[in-house]
Amino acid sequence: FTLVIVNLKSEANYRARPFSTGFGISPIDNMAAEVNLLGELEFSDWVTSLDCHPSEEIFVSGLINGEMFLCKRCSVDVSQSESGNSREDVPWNKTELPAHSGSCRVTRFSKDGQSIYSSSRDRSLSVLDVESQRVVRRIHGVHASPVYSMHVTANHKVVTGDDGGHVKFWDMRQDKCVSELKENSDFISDFATSSDRSILLFTSGDGTLSCCDLRKKSLLEKSDQCESELLCVEIVKGETKVVVGDGEGVIGLYTWNLWGDVTDRFTGHPQSVDCMVKVSPSVVCTGCMDGSVRACQILPNRILTEIGSHGDGLPVSNVAIFSGDENNVRLVSSAEHGVRLWSLNDALRKSLKRLSLDSHSSDSSEEEEKKRTKKKKTKKISTKIKRKRNKHTSSEKGNTAFFSDL
Repeated sequence: FTLVIVNLKSEANYRARPFSTGFGISPIDNMAAEVNLLGELEFSDWVTSLDCHPSEEIFVSGLINGEMFLCKRCSVDVSQSESGNSREDVPWNKTELPAHSGSCRVTRFSKDGQSIYSSSRDRSLSVLDVESQRVVRRIHGVHASPVYSMHVTANHKVVTGDDGGHVKFWDMRQDKCVSELKENSDFISDFATSSDRSILLFTSGDGTLSCCDLRKKSLLEKSDQCESELLCVEIVKGETKVVVGDGEGVIGLYTWNLWGDVTDRFTGHPQSVDCMVKVSPSVVCTGCMDGSVRACQILPNRILTEIGSHGDGLPVSNVAIFSGDENNVRLVSSAEHGVRLWSLNDALRKSLKRLSLDSHSSDSSEEEEKKRTKKKKTKKISTKIKRKRNKHTSSEKGNTAFFSDL
C-alpha cells in the first residue's frame, strides 16, 4: 500500500488514476442524499482549474496533464422538454482545447466571455478564442516562477500571481507586462476587485491580505501576518467587508479600509478553506479540504447548509458559479478527477426559511419573555402599593383608637 501526498498546484509525486467512466455525466450514487447534485463529469486526470462563462452555462476546466476542456450543455427543444426530459437530464458537450506543455494551473474567461486566458507550469500565458477554439497568442516566460493564480480585471487586462509572491499586471492588447509588485514572500493564492475596478485585493501563502490601487498599480496597504496561510478572498456586504479563507478552516473578516487585522473570525470548517465564491452580498460558498461544499452566511456568521460532498475526503480545489439566471443558481466544483454540478436554490431557500422561522420563534420567545417580565414587575409594583396603603390605613385606625380614649 502506498500513500501519495499531493499538492494541488504542484505536480510532485502525482500518480494519475486510470480513466474510468469516459466523457459525459456519470451515474449519481445515493441521489436521495445528494438532493442538490445535478450531475458529475469525469476527466482523465486531476482537475486543477475551473471557471464559468460570465453569461452562459459554459465552463472551462484545466487538467494537471496540460489538457483543457470547454464544457457546454446541449440545447433542449420543446418536444424534448414535453417528453419529460428535464434540464438536469441533458448531457454536456465536452470539447478538447489546445493543451499546454505543462500542467494547466489556471483558466479564466474574459469579461465578455469571448476569450479564455490560461497559464501553466511551463510559465506561459495563452489567449484562446472561444468561438474558433484556437490559441490567438501565447507569451512565454511570463514569471520567474510558475503562475499560481490569475484574475481578469477588464477586457484585455489580466493580473497574475506566481509561486514566489510576485504580482504582474498585463495588457493583452500589447502582449506585455505593464507593471509588477513584489511585496510577498510566498505564493499569491487569490484575487478580488471592487465593483468600480479601482481596488485590487490579493491573498498570499505568507498569511497576508494586500490592498492595491488598480489604476496606479501601487500597493496601498498590507495586513498583519496571520497565523495561517490565506487561500481565497471575496468582497461582501456591499463592499464593506472582505472575507478570506485560511489553512486552518477559519474565515477571517476584514472591514473595508481597515486592512491591518481581522475584525472577526468565523469558525466551523473542519479543515482548510481552499476556495470560495460569492453567491450574494451576504452568502459565499466554500470548498473545503474535507471534500464538502458549504453555503455560509456573513454577519451573522453561520454555515447555512452543506450543499454536498465529493466523498472519500477528496479536497475541493475549485468552486465557480454560473451567473446567468438569478432564479436558478448553479455551482460547479472540482475534486481530483471529477467536476460536480449543484443546484443552490432549494438548499439556500430551505436554510433561509429555517433561519427565518428560528429568528421568528426567537423573537416571539423574547417578546413573550418581555411580557412576562413586565407583568411580574407590574405585579410587584401593585403589591408594594397595596402594602403601603394597608400600612397607611392601619396607622390611621391606630391613631383614631388612641384619640377616642381621651
